[in-house]
Amino acid sequence: MPGPLPKPADERQRNNAPALTVVADGTLTLADAPPRDGWPPDLVKAWGEYWASPLAATVAENDLPGLYRAWDMRAAIAEMEAAITAEGYVTEGFKGQPVANPLIARVQAMYGPLLQLEKEYGLTPASKARLGIQGAKAHKTIRDAIATAPVVTEEDPRRG
Repeated sequence: MPGPLPKPADERQRNNAPALTVVADGTLTLADAPPRDGWPPDLVKAWGEYWASPLAATVAENDLPGLYRAWDMRAAIAEMEAAITAEGYVTEGFKGQPVANPLIARVQAMYGPLLQLEKEYGLTPASKARLGIQGAKAHKTIRDAIATAPVVTEEDPRRG
């Protein structure tokens, strides 16, 4: 026996897929949140791309400090990584002995809080999926690959 028929959706008590509730009205733009002076050019570009993405519609005004904090952390990490590259991974210690560059530990310590902010604001693939935002580029790429795939016209030898 197959069991009882499923209930209509409006009568179900459990729904594992929460609906996306947009609390922001989508009125904030890049003009309302300009990039900070001193950010590297690649971060300024990423900031603009963020504001051009569907994620920008979910940003409320009280989210701006956290977003700025995430990009400030990215800028600090980029600056420290540049210094590590310039100075090297091994530096001279207090008594002249070779030691690991102390900036390495600082960068590693910043990755955890940065990842938490990125998850909070939908900057990772998993957090985008949780927010119900799909990657339009990925869908377009798949469609393009299918459209440009070569058509095999020969008979499958396994069916012979």
